[in-house]
Amino acid sequence: MKTIIYIIGLVLTYQTVSSQVGIGTTTPDGSAMLEVKSTQKGMLIPRMTEAQRNAIASPATGLLIYQTDGTQGFYYYDGISWTGLSGTGAQKIDDLSDGHTNNESVYLGNHAGQMDNNNTLNYFNTGVGTDVLSSGTGGSANSGFGYRALYTNASGSNNTALGNQALYYNETGSNNTAIGNQALAYNTSLSGLVAIGNFALYKNGIGATGTEGLYNTAIGTEAMYENTKGNHNTALGFYALHQNITGYGNTALGSYSLYTNTANSGSTAIGYKAMENADNNTSGYITSNTAIGYQSLQGSSTPSNNTGTGNTAVGYITMATNTSGQKNTATGSGALSANTIGSYNTAIGYGSLYTNKANSGSTAVGYNAMANANNTTTGIITYNTAVGYESLMGSATPADNTGYGNTAIGYQTLTANTSGFDNVAIGQAALYSNTTGQYNNAVGYQSLLNNTTGVQNVANGADALKANIAGNYNTATGYSALTSNNHGSENTANGNAALFTNSTGNNNTAVGSSALALNETGSDNTALGYQALYSGAGYSGLVAIGS
Repeated sequence: MKTIIYIIGLVLTYQTVSSQVGIGTTTPDGSAMLEVKSTQKGMLIPRMTEAQRNAIASPATGLLIYQTDGTQGFYYYDGISWTGLSGTGAQKIDDLSDGHTNNESVYLGNHAGQMDNNNTLNYFNTGVGTDVLSSGTGGSANSGFGYRALYTNASGSNNTALGNQALYYNETGSNNTAIGNQALAYNTSLSGLVAIGNFALYKNGIGATGTEGLYNTAIGTEAMYENTKGNHNTALGFYALHQNITGYGNTALGSYSLYTNTANSGSTAIGYKAMENADNNTSGYITSNTAIGYQSLQGSSTPSNNTGTGNTAVGYITMATNTSGQKNTATGSGALSANTIGSYNTAIGYGSLYTNKANSGSTAVGYNAMANANNTTTGIITYNTAVGYESLMGSATPADNTGYGNTAIGYQTLTANTSGFDNVAIGQAALYSNTTGQYNNAVGYQSLLNNTTGVQNVANGADALKANIAGNYNTATGYSALTSNNHGSENTANGNAALFTNSTGNNNTAVGSSALALNETGSDNTALGYQALYSGAGYSGLVAIGS
């Protein structure tokens, strides 16, 4: 009998320790200690009020109840507090532990909008992020997204802040837009500002009074980063107007444009590194500089040297090295690229006045016009004017090009000129080869084409004095007049082909078409009339009047 009781007890103990319990089933699932199975009834767990739930002493983690009042539903204890189980989740912001609404304002995030206690001055605000709009007691229609965006806003309204600490210190400023990490972070009371980009307009408003620090727009990483009091500035691009503090009325479009500008005003820089090294003095003046193009008016790497004013540079590396030069105009890739202190120059065209450094008062219009201008650092007023392709281009050794007072108008006019001065060349290739010749006047296609050292010659007409090299004091008027002359001097030829073949003859006068046409070496002849002394090849001292 004792043996039977022992066996039955052993079986019951085994079932208590290791078996599952099934209600409505004889085969409970192996993974469950308890399985309730029914197609007609449910399982009812303890139901109670919120007060009764909260009165449960030392609830176990995982304890489950159904709350019958307040926000009804299943609740479980998570070890710290009771947490609701809802099939549809939170129904509104206020259902979230870090969300709340007041006066049509919506806040989501730890401490977001924590000072908004239904104050009638706070309405229509939206704050998402930790500490967003958390210190404000007034202000409306603000939108803050990001850690501590609009953190200290007090009464400012209609602000938009998107990014970590964007508009962080704003208190009373309104109608501002700040997008980016710490954009407009230090602004407190200024309004109407736009900052888009990491640290854009970061310090704007520090120490500002009255109208200082207003109406600025900065778009780009650290655009106008240092600005505190400057106003009416526009900066678009990475580090654009980065160092500006008090300068006003500046426009910088392009990465590093006007980067070092501190206090100067009235500059316009459009393009990568345009006016990058702008003067960084702290007193400031109105520069009236305009730079449009890659590295245009970039300046010396020592910003304080870049004091030039009234310059206009349009094109790739135009006036790229200018320092104190002023009132220059450069339009075209490389125009006045090497200029440093030269002033009052005008360069229009690719490479025009490219090597000019210190000379002033030059005008070059056309591709490579005066491209090899003198590059010495002392400089003179040149009074040179070159209009046309490669006009007054000069020697490939710029220091040799010291000529002044020259006027060259036309394709390749005075192209080779070096030290020649006070020459006038009008017409394609007029005075093309001139190097040191001076006081020459050539008007017409290839007039005085080959002249190099000849002086005080006058050629009016296509091919007039075309072959002259070193002849002096000649006057040729008419097509091909004195066209073959090379060393002859003090000749006068008026008429088509007058003195046509003269080469070394001197002191001849020929007036009339083909007068003295075949003369080559004869001198001191006078021929007046059509073909007068036509065939006098080498005679001298003759006078012929009449056809």
